[in-house]
Parts: sequence; structure tokens; C-alpha cells
Amino acid sequence: MTSILLKNSLSLFTADSELGEIRGADILVEGPLIKEIGKGIEADVDEVVDCSSMIVIPGMINTHHH
Repeated sequence: MTSILLKNSLSLFTADSELGEIRGADILVEGPLIKEIGKGIEADVDEVVDCSSMIVIPGMINTHHH
């Protein structure tokens, strides 16, 4: 299973109204699942992506279907 760590996002916009926007967030993804969201996550992963100049937003699947 592939694992990816998105590090230090400029801004993470969540779909959770209580969490809202998190600046400087890390996102740990294992396979198709988000395993952890927080700051300063350390993990042994396949790939680390520097997101310090990126905004992270929830993705939608098949948002326009007829």
C-alpha cells in the first residue's frame, strides 16, 4: 500500500464545519485513506510532498453526472 505525507500545507480547507481551515497542516495518506491530519506528523512513507506553497481542499468524485 502506497503512503504519502503532504507536509506543511499553506492552508487546508476541510469539509468539517468545526475544523474549517487549518494553516500549516500535514496530511498522512495510506492507500485510499486519510489516516491523520495535524501539524508536525512524522511517518515512514513512500513519498513526501512539500505543500508549503499549496492549498489543500477536499476532492469530489463524479460531481457532475447525467
